[in-house]
Amino acid sequence: MDLALLFAAYLSERRHHGRILQSADGYFSALNNAYKRKGLGEPWAYEQMTALRAGFRSVQKQIALAVGYLMGSLRIAVPELTIIHMFGRAREAAKIYKFYLQPGLEELKQSKRDAGVNLVWFTTYLLMLLFGFRGDTIGGVDDTGTNCKLFTDLHIYFEVNRVKCRNETEKGLVQPIGCNIPSPRPSSLREEVHNIIALGLSVPASDTDARPLFGPALFGDTPARVSKIISDRMQSDFPAGTPGIPSGSHISSHSWRKAGASALAALRVPDQVIKQWGMWRCRTSIDSYVDDEYRATNFLRQIFDWLVDPDYAQRATVSNWNGWLGYDQTENTDTHQNRAPTDGAEFRAMLDDSMPENSAANASNLHAA
Repeated sequence: MDLALLFAAYLSERRHHGRILQSADGYFSALNNAYKRKGLGEPWAYEQMTALRAGFRSVQKQIALAVGYLMGSLRIAVPELTIIHMFGRAREAAKIYKFYLQPGLEELKQSKRDAGVNLVWFTTYLLMLLFGFRGDTIGGVDDTGTNCKLFTDLHIYFEVNRVKCRNETEKGLVQPIGCNIPSPRPSSLREEVHNIIALGLSVPASDTDARPLFGPALFGDTPARVSKIISDRMQSDFPAGTPGIPSGSHISSHSWRKAGASALAALRVPDQVIKQWGMWRCRTSIDSYVDDEYRATNFLRQIFDWLVDPDYAQRATVSNWNGWLGYDQTENTDTHQNRAPTDGAEFRAMLDDSMPENSAANASNLHAA
């Protein structure tokens, strides 16, 4: 036990690329396996060691808090109260941007620009929450304005090439993703959410650049960095003291996906539907995202109303129409422009089968905010 305590103390002082070690579990397991193979039993696996491991994690969290380091183990799902707070700010951001669109305010270009940037960030958060997207999925958005579309009935269609890689120089898997969210009910909370998204997607990169701001104009041309860019902006938009975020915890780009999974589980949405929504293959993957403290509320039910609908559950078990299109091994590059295009014909065929007739008929007519 003395050796274990000394080893834990050494690990606590150790830094890897400036990062604080979150857990000693891997080291203890490796040592235990080495002892076992030499016929020395399993001295690193008994009750005292389990307590030491838990104590190590607790101490490391306190060290991280003291120095202001945001450990991954301190990251939480976006709490419902924070989502409500975010929605209120998104609604306000849309009102402010609309104000600057009025005639006669042309001289307030910088204010309009700032309002547009703010709105697009909240549009990004709403999309990540609704679709359960990771930061690298948003990193696949190009500057054509065709990745995310809203039809005249506010049906949302999203198709993107998500590059799965650790950095911009590695080869990675290009994962073509195609998802859609059906039209909201009239005068519903989700109708307001979709309208905010529609307005956010209409914001141009600048007065002289017609590209959508939602894309490389905001996130940059390196997909592997987008998760961090979103997380950094979230630290600004949802700092310590933001309603719902416990002291010592933080949220990042992945927290929207965790929030969605937690909300759906709390709402008792069938596993099959949650797997379709999160593009997961097994229940174990869902469990790793779910926060059991989430509670089923009317607000969450309104946000995810289409997934709570039993008819959706029946459709989701018929075909994988809401999710990935498959993998293609390819070389990743720094820019979106050099990325191999995806043929989404197969997905669009499935989409046509599942979309309401009026959505399919108006597929070329984007919603005008």
